[in-house]
Amino acid sequence: MSSALANPDAPTRPSPALVEAISKFLDEPTWLRDRRLEALRAYEVLSWPSGHEEEWRRTPMDGVPLDGYAVHLPSAAGAPARLAALGLDSGSRVAQTDGVLLARSLDPTLAAQGVILAPLSQAAREDEALVRAYLHATVPVTESRFTALSAALWTQGLFCYVPKGVQVDVPLRHLIGKSAPGAGAQGLFGQTLLVAGEGAAVSLIEAAASDDGPAGASAFAHRTVEIAAGVNSDVRYVGLQHWGHDVNAFVTQRLRTARDARVLSASVAFGGRLSRERIVLDAAEDGISADLVGLFVGTGDQHIEYDTRQDHTAVGGRSDLQIKGALDDRASAVQYGVVAISPEGQKTSGHQTMRNLLLSSGAGADPIPVLEIEADDVQCSHAAAVGPVDPDHIFYLQTRGIPPEEAERMVVQGFLDVVTQRLPDEDLRHAVDELVHERLDPAPTGNDGGAS
Repeated sequence: MSSALANPDAPTRPSPALVEAISKFLDEPTWLRDRRLEALRAYEVLSWPSGHEEEWRRTPMDGVPLDGYAVHLPSAAGAPARLAALGLDSGSRVAQTDGVLLARSLDPTLAAQGVILAPLSQAAREDEALVRAYLHATVPVTESRFTALSAALWTQGLFCYVPKGVQVDVPLRHLIGKSAPGAGAQGLFGQTLLVAGEGAAVSLIEAAASDDGPAGASAFAHRTVEIAAGVNSDVRYVGLQHWGHDVNAFVTQRLRTARDARVLSASVAFGGRLSRERIVLDAAEDGISADLVGLFVGTGDQHIEYDTRQDHTAVGGRSDLQIKGALDDRASAVQYGVVAISPEGQKTSGHQTMRNLLLSSGAGADPIPVLEIEADDVQCSHAAAVGPVDPDHIFYLQTRGIPPEEAERMVVQGFLDVVTQRLPDEDLRHAVDELVHERLDPAPTGNDGGAS
């Protein structure tokens, strides 16, 4: 193992030696190591966002350790308490912390039908043809410096594959943990590949969490999520994060939909100092149906951001974006969403809704819906709102003997429940309800960093 990995608190720059060490640690085939090195070369010629780009100019990048961090590969690790507390560690799942495999389980009936749920490095050895065909096909390595970096340095990898015609009725899960940080900055990178064949059905839940680090700790996390939905498939993906307050978390997700595919992509954000997700729907074939939903609760000085694009370049597609969140203390949020319909996208329906509840005078939100319509036979709409809890709702509950703090929490939970009920797993819905209750609990936490 290289000295960079043996001394995880030493800041490291991406290098061929670091890539080689990660690939060796994960026992990867030569072809995957070579792809990592290609991604590293792409990273070296790409640039970080300048902050002047329209979709980046509201993102507070100060304090994000983009160029100095350690990649942790411990020989033994356990799940963070926050991850275990979600109650999702059962059923068919892969659980990892810092790239160390903690658990892997797949229903034998699903395995017999050809379903794969495995760490990406393992799948690259055992199912090489499939992984080689799909890896980086939906999100090109060169899409951004973030995606190039993750393609080079990921340790938290997952491959989920459902063959043609197979119906997976029980949600599959990927549990992602980060160990406690040391004195320096920490880097954590992931790569998820979800592929559903023609007529297949699957729900995949990814839950990422870490415990709070000490004062002054910082971490930089990025995950690339590639989703390929086959013809007439039904794919549901949920990404939930409850990172510690030291984490600056970024996600790049792209859904590529084949003809008549039905997809749901849900994002649930509670933790981190900074949480920013780039979610793109690539509706390049006819008749697709897509729902993109987001739910968040921000406290302290958190910043939670969604950068979305519903890109329709085929006939008769439907997409609907709905994001709802609540902000307290000095927390802030941005939703920058684009519905883009090309001249070929006739008879398309594209909609956006962004709603933010402000629970304090110091909180703020900036929803920005954008329509780029080049076809004349479409149905499109957008709605954006920022405001406090309706005092009439609070007053009504108070007249029923409910204290003001509890009344506000009940109103906010009801506001968010519209999104929660769309999540495709009862255990997950329960976990989200518990996290909402925890974040809105008026009891002081003693933590000014945001994640409670």
